[in-house]
Amino acid sequence: MDGEDVPNYLDAELFILRSLCRDDAPQLAEILTNAELSQFDQVDRALAILDARMWIESAARGRAARRQMTWGIAQTAESPIIGVCDFEIDSGVAIVGFGLLPRARRRGVMSTCLATAIQHVFTHALVSRIQAEVALENRASIGLLRKFGFVDICSENSSKWTLDRCKWNLRSTALRGIDRTRATAT
Repeated sequence: MDGEDVPNYLDAELFILRSLCRDDAPQLAEILTNAELSQFDQVDRALAILDARMWIESAARGRAARRQMTWGIAQTAESPIIGVCDFEIDSGVAIVGFGLLPRARRRGVMSTCLATAIQHVFTHALVSRIQAEVALENRASIGLLRKFGFVDICSENSSKWTLDRCKWNLRSTALRGIDRTRATAT
């Protein structure tokens, strides 16, 4: 990453992306163990709070080392998180992961927040490419990646996607027109 610190907050219009804190562990555990979200990832529900705390601590270490950008998605700085965006950065490539609780879906929340995060990563993290790996059955995430210009580089059991900075720069101007009026308070 460049010399700039990872910001604690990114403004995503009606929502913010904010750094995670230890108090976010219960909400993060809810996100990690949500039946709809965890159908694509195997998460031990009994260890979810401990895992969430460890994940938050790991994200803080990655942030300090400037190799990870992780934000919780919330309506305000004080409100509970309803989702998460995570970018692990290595050798000019960022690997993205994201999740949003079902009650916050279909309102443009992840579209708005992920677009804001991608723009920040490409602008400040000195990466040339962002990659994602998504279960083949995860149609919502695949649709979102396609919307942002990610290209499928399939494997047998999962779908690998990549977005080059130059493609993003071309699309980001068009994406500024995303209808964000659908996003409402939860």
